[in-house]
This record gives sequence, C-alpha cells and structure tokens, in this order.
Amino acid sequence: MILHRIDKQLILNALIIIFSLPQINAQDLDGKWSMIVLENTISIPPTIIYEIKRDKLITYSFDRVYSIDSISINYQKKEMIVDSMKRDIIFVDDFKVKFSTIDQNNNKGYQEFVKLIPTKINYPLDSIRKKEFEGFQFFTFMYNNKKIQFKDSICQDYFNYNSKKKCNKFSLEKIDNTYFIVYYLGNTRYSLTPIKEINQDHLLVYGIAGKEGFVKLHEIKEIERTKSFFPDNN
Repeated sequence: MILHRIDKQLILNALIIIFSLPQINAQDLDGKWSMIVLENTISIPPTIIYEIKRDKLITYSFDRVYSIDSISINYQKKEMIVDSMKRDIIFVDDFKVKFSTIDQNNNKGYQEFVKLIPTKINYPLDSIRKKEFEGFQFFTFMYNNKKIQFKDSICQDYFNYNSKKKCNKFSLEKIDNTYFIVYYLGNTRYSLTPIKEINQDHLLVYGIAGKEGFVKLHEIKEIERTKSFFPDNN
C-alpha cells in the first residue's frame, strides 16, 4: 500500500511539471516582424514590416503605415484569416515564421519574416557610423556590396538617369528599440537588415536571405599603406 501511494504521488508530481512547462508550439505572433527579401527580388512596398496586434495586421513600409487589415489567428490550425483570406502559418523557430501567399496565377508560396528584438548597443553609435564593415550580397543585379559604410555615399556609373549619376548609401536607423542597416537607392529606402548587437569591431545582424540565425559583420580596419619601393636598375 505504501508503494502504491508513492507511485500515485510521483505521477501527480510529474503531471504538475508537464503542465507547468511552456507550450513551445504556441508561439505568440504579437509584435513586429521584418520580411526577408530574397536576392534579385523587389518588394512592393519596399522595406515591409508587419505589426500584429491581436485582431489587426498593420503593414509598414519601414515606419510609414501602408495598410491596416482585420485578422483572426487560429494557433491550433496554424492559420491566419486576413480580411476573409486564409494564410497558413509555419513556425520555423522562436524568431522566424512563414506566411503563405497566393499569386495572380493562383500559385501558393511563402513569405518569411523575422521577429524584431531590441538592439543591444555596446559601442557609441557616432563612432560606429565612421567605420566600415563587411558586406553581404543582396539585390545582386543592382549592387554587389562588399562593404558597408555609413559615412559616405556609394556612386555607381550604371545608376544614371537623365544623365545624372545616382549615389546610394547605407544608413543606421531605428524603429522602436531595434536598429537597422538601411540601404538607400537614391532617396528611397530599398532594403533593411535588423541588428541584434552593435559592438566595437562587429555588427551582429539577422534576417538575411539564405543565412540562418545571426550573422557577424566584422569591421574592415584600415591597413597602413607603405611607400612602394622601386629598385634602381642603373
């Protein structure tokens, strides 16, 4: 009888532990999400950010409201109803989610988003803006960015409209508590990359197409140039 009582108590304790554990699959979609844009792809509007507030889906082009839609989310069925249109939800991990889309030809696809988190700042921003960092390749048909520099514009010959050269640039900008690397095409924000950490010698970013998790962009340190030596053949 004593053993039987002990077994019942152990089972009760186990059930208490199980029910007290967090529900991993029931991810909360509330908050802001940045869309991951594939290489050689243009999004309209550009720099799309979703903000989900219970029964509303607010779409931004960076910090400007583009549209507001009524939504209903069913976490068990993993689907979201947006103005009577059903969109499937795939929870990739705690910070990444996919929403289904239907194009004009009725083909089903998915848009991938990362959840925005506050940026941890470990170095003065004014000093960061004077540095250069390793780049990552995106929009390859427009610009192969081998480095990121915030202090100067990037002028390229093939951006030439009406005989005027277009100069593009990177900018360090913030929404709420999240900083972004923002790429400008002329005067238009063209793409954005959220930053997890800002450090003296590197930036830790996420939401890059084809890259999983966080990506470290190292500082490009200036190499001291020495004078060229030409031997005297005479």
